Amino acid sequence: MRTEVAPSKGKLSGSAARGAFDEIQEKTPDAPGVSYEQGVVGGVPGVWCHPQNPRPGVAILHLHGGAYVLGSAHPYRHLAGQVAARTSASAFVADYRLAPEHRFPTALDDAKAAYRGLVEQGAQKIAIVGDSAGGSLALVLLSVAQSDALARGGVAPSAAVVMSPWTHLALTGLSLQDHADDDPLLTREVLSMASASYLNGHRHSLSLIRYADDFVILHEDLTVVQRCKQVIAEWLNGIGLELKPSKTRLAHTLNKHDGQDAGFNFLGFYIRQYPVGKYNTGCNSHGKPLGFKTLIKPSNQKLKLHYDSISEVIEQHKTAPQAALITHLNPIIRGWANYYRTVTSKEIYSELGNKVYKKLKSWAQRRHPNKTGVWIANKYWQTIGNDNWVFATRQERKNPLRLQKHSATGIVRHVKVKGDASPYDGNLVYWSSRMGKNPEVPKDVATLLKR
Repeated sequence: MRTEVAPSKGKLSGSAARGAFDEIQEKTPDAPGVSYEQGVVGGVPGVWCHPQNPRPGVAILHLHGGAYVLGSAHPYRHLAGQVAARTSASAFVADYRLAPEHRFPTALDDAKAAYRGLVEQGAQKIAIVGDSAGGSLALVLLSVAQSDALARGGVAPSAAVVMSPWTHLALTGLSLQDHADDDPLLTREVLSMASASYLNGHRHSLSLIRYADDFVILHEDLTVVQRCKQVIAEWLNGIGLELKPSKTRLAHTLNKHDGQDAGFNFLGFYIRQYPVGKYNTGCNSHGKPLGFKTLIKPSNQKLKLHYDSISEVIEQHKTAPQAALITHLNPIIRGWANYYRTVTSKEIYSELGNKVYKKLKSWAQRRHPNKTGVWIANKYWQTIGNDNWVFATRQERKNPLRLQKHSATGIVRHVKVKGDASPYDGNLVYWSSRMGKNPEVPKDVATLLKR
């Protein structure tokens, strides 16, 4: 089989190749004693594969491969028939709709409909089988069906078998790189085009950014975001959880939506796009001006919490020595400033510096109500280098204990990791030069590479 399909490797791309792809799948040997018939389950057309003496109440849902663009139920009946014959269970090959005519999440919707259709037809034990793109659908369906069963008392999957599931449509997985030559039919280029077709192209694809239990879904179509919210709410309901209304918000990054300002907060950052002229506008991947630029700043909520924590420490050290106050403030200021050093924080650092100065000035005046401002300034502030206002202790040594300033933290822009790079890809030079450290590279070498 591998020898027969080798000449077609890398040549089957797009909907025009469906006939050739189906011809290859037809070469799978037919299972003896298995009969086939067209059918519809849950509104999804497909092919039933019935072995001799099938077990009652047992069914297999087979989701075929083809990178979401190729494949159909009829040529895959032989593979599903082989599974049906060996398990003595009838198998239904779902003819889920393909891209680019039907994009994400149509294939998954059809898979869910077919599963629920099997339940409605009386199946008490259901196994899910899938290969390639069908394997990825099988894994998602496994989770969805399990949640449905817990929430509604339905039939949970009894088993699942996935064969080489295509779970990472970004094509950055290590296995894709290590086993690129092992695939007898599809190449990286073919998969890349199929992924773009299924996800409606990179510009229109859905992005999910998650950290712990916080996540953001980005898409230019509001209806897609609303559909995602519905799907996530249904899934969470199946495991006894729900979206927290106070933390769930639909927002536009450039314009007002439902009377709310543009932009959103995520992990302490405020992300928003601002309309600008042609000389300041951002550009898309093709160099076309967008008419706006994206700025990420510390959120107002986190800014207030940080300032309040500084004020609280100063208030708690009204009678403490200056050194004790500096010792407690430095970790707070340094940690907060380092967290936001990769975004647009320069002006905010400057504003915080002014506010902290006024707070420290009040702290000093309270300690010495009968002293002049000049005397207080000379006691608690020094000139160090080119900075004439450094809150520092006056000690007879070269390095007095000084208060860390927000503005002393340099802004270092985050550089996005290359799309195909992985910490496990063996590229020691790239990761050492990026991070300045690598467990497999001597520290001195990694430091030099970063420079």
